[in-house]
Amino acid sequence: MDLNILHQIDEDLESSEVSSLKFLCLDHIPKKKQQTIKDAKDLFLRLKDKGLMDSDDSFIIAELLYLIKRFKLLALLGKSKQEVEETLKTPGKSRICSYRKMLFELSEDVTDADLKDIKFFLIQKLPRCKLEDSATFLDVLIEMEKQDILGEDNLEVLEEICQKISKDLEENIEEFKRSKEGESIGEPADMEAAFGDSGPPRTPQNPEDRSENGQSIANDDCGQTLSVDGRPITRDDESEMYDMSHKPRGYCIIINNKHFKLARQREPPRILKDREGTDIDAESLQKVFKELHFEVIQHDDLNSSQLYEVMGVYQKRDHSNRDAFICCILSHGVKGAVEAVDGCPVPIRDLTSFFTSRKCPSLIGKPKIFFIQACQGSLMQKGAEIQADGENQYTQQYETDAEIMQPNTIPDDSDFLLGMATVEDYLSFRSVYQGSFYIQALCRNLGQGCRRNKDILTILTAVNREVSQGNYANAKQMPEPRYTLTKRLVFPIS
Repeated sequence: MDLNILHQIDEDLESSEVSSLKFLCLDHIPKKKQQTIKDAKDLFLRLKDKGLMDSDDSFIIAELLYLIKRFKLLALLGKSKQEVEETLKTPGKSRICSYRKMLFELSEDVTDADLKDIKFFLIQKLPRCKLEDSATFLDVLIEMEKQDILGEDNLEVLEEICQKISKDLEENIEEFKRSKEGESIGEPADMEAAFGDSGPPRTPQNPEDRSENGQSIANDDCGQTLSVDGRPITRDDESEMYDMSHKPRGYCIIINNKHFKLARQREPPRILKDREGTDIDAESLQKVFKELHFEVIQHDDLNSSQLYEVMGVYQKRDHSNRDAFICCILSHGVKGAVEAVDGCPVPIRDLTSFFTSRKCPSLIGKPKIFFIQACQGSLMQKGAEIQADGENQYTQQYETDAEIMQPNTIPDDSDFLLGMATVEDYLSFRSVYQGSFYIQALCRNLGQGCRRNKDILTILTAVNREVSQGNYANAKQMPEPRYTLTKRLVFPIS
């Protein structure tokens, strides 16, 4: 192995990435013996000393760089991302065990808020000095292994904690356990872990294994085998996916209506409360869509004429060098409409229709996406006995974004996606301290799902499940996506 190449790779890696590499190599180099390893070059040389590299075989380095998503550095090894993916499909070629990969993938999905919760649940199980603010999730995992409450066949504690925090984290562990069950009946080891989301799923062994997230392994109309999230097992043809090659990928506009004093000045006056907590939603949306390479622009407190005006501005923009258009509206609402700060209902159909093929030619064949956080009526879906707040008998922790119009919301045109916080006729809920439940679930699942190359409909299904399982103000909430998408929509983060 050329030491100059190892040095070039090492120079390009951050300290956090070196920590990730060391964690992935714990099964080859124990924690105690890693203490003298100062950088990635030392780690690679130690792996060579362990006999993990043949004379001309540096694949373990390529695999490690692939796992931490430093794909450009693979060129220094004379390899490409696609070549590494293909090699990992060979049984026994992976040098990093599936258990270690699963834990690392968990660490990639754990947010700062998740990590705080995890540390809280581990207070009685780990020394407090190991749960300091500076401790990363990988540090916590290492300490759990040291205390013998985590191992390849000892996942109960971690799974129980993930179950309380995030369904996606729990599903990662469940997926690993299913893969191990498959290995025990004769499947090649490490196949599912090596493939990740891009490889073929395990053939189900029983009816319970035939679905995940409410979707089954089946054949599409062309007889092509589909994975659990609806993707073909073979690599998708580019014509089956929307192009997402431009940076920025498109405009993402956020309409954040918070103050509704104008509504009270109307005759007759409209009693619309200010939407406390909406700024938290706006910040979360900004963060996630910037990470997805969109140009984010926020407009605050728009009246009805201003709302139409903003739509007209982006309708006239040239989207030729952009891949998509996203509009997020945070406001009060009625059935089929959002309410501007002057209390005037603006039909959602009017807003989406600005971007039809006839009116906005530069968006032809490109996804037009609208996320609407607003009530769609004043009914409450029955739920468990807890209090909420709004216009009637609600507590001050939860508020509704409500008030009845036509439900016709999406144009008779292709390539539209409308994500509604709630189904027609019902209230949606917002915490004045934490933001709305729909938008927060949306941002959380977009961040986690896009890192795993999940398509938007799979992500919205996870959002539906998460929000629908909650209890808000003695009620339930069920989001609803509507779409005329013609291709698979994936937002790569890299």
